[in-house]
This record gives sequence, structure tokens and C-alpha cells, in this order.
Amino acid sequence: MQLEVAERERDREREERSREREQMQATIDDLRARLDRAESRIAGLLPAPPTPRRRWGLWGRS
Repeated sequence: MQLEVAERERDREREERSREREQMQATIDDLRARLDRAESRIAGLLPAPPTPRRRWGLWGRS
């Protein structure tokens, strides 16, 4: 009898932990998607980086 009660309690706790993990994973996925969208918007607002100047020869002519 006590063993059955303990097994039911164990199973209930496992199910609860599983639900919590699923909720946390959903939150992580949502936050990653939001971060990706925010980074895309920020990248669209920034000017393009300057192109490096090429140096020709050993005398530093550019």
C-alpha cells in the first residue's frame, strides 16, 4: 500500500517536472525568436561598415 502511494507520488512529480521543462523550453524558444527579430531590426538601422583600404606595395601607398 505505501509502495503504491509512493509510486503514484513519484509519477506525479515526474509529470510536473516534465510540464515545467516544456514550459521553460517554450519560454526559451520565444525569447530566442524575439532576440533574433530585435537583432535584425537593429542591423537594419546601422550603417554598413566601411570597407578597408587596400595597401599596395611596401611603401604604404594606398
